[in-house]
Amino acid sequence: MAALAFRLDADADDPHAFAGELIATAAAATRSHAHAVSVALASSDDPSRVEALHFFALLHAERPSVAAMAASVDPDRWLASFAERFEAERAWIGRSTITVAAPRRTDLSRHEHLVRGQREAMLTLARSDRAGCALGAVAALAADWPALRSALAGEVPEHADIEIATAIAAVAHSPASRRAIGFGAAQMTAIHRTLWDLLEARQAASLP
Repeated sequence: MAALAFRLDADADDPHAFAGELIATAAAATRSHAHAVSVALASSDDPSRVEALHFFALLHAERPSVAAMAASVDPDRWLASFAERFEAERAWIGRSTITVAAPRRTDLSRHEHLVRGQREAMLTLARSDRAGCALGAVAALAADWPALRSALAGEVPEHADIEIATAIAAVAHSPASRRAIGFGAAQMTAIHRTLWDLLEARQAASLP
């Protein structure tokens, strides 16, 4: 499946419009992916659900989370708040893998290695000294997480994050900052979409 288009006008004058566009695009990363929709409709023990939990746990269950890493290098208050709240989500996805069967063996170790590489790329975004990059990456995660949690568990987080747009708009005051935020968000969105693509390919390879 082709990657979701992520084009933001970094030269736009309105930070709030920029923030709204970024959030809408990132929030569609999982929601608009056909395989994610299929997983959301599957039973809790369906192999596609099991595999999605396993691989997204490789991406997000370990410490530090991408949000915690970003908060350690960026003093933004929203980042710190989201990182604290995301710890419960990180712990949840880790626990969830314990209660399900092992994933299918189709090229498992190679694909696990690929996803661990994606995790390193994600943490590199969070450590970036390019002002706004880490914020953009975590904002994209926060925007996509409700749909992702719903696909993996059939439920959404208890508390939706309604402060993302304000946090982005407060920093997106110049074309340079908007480019950095947009880059981080685009990369984070691509990481999630690429993983859904991988899961879709694994399912196709395992079919009779």
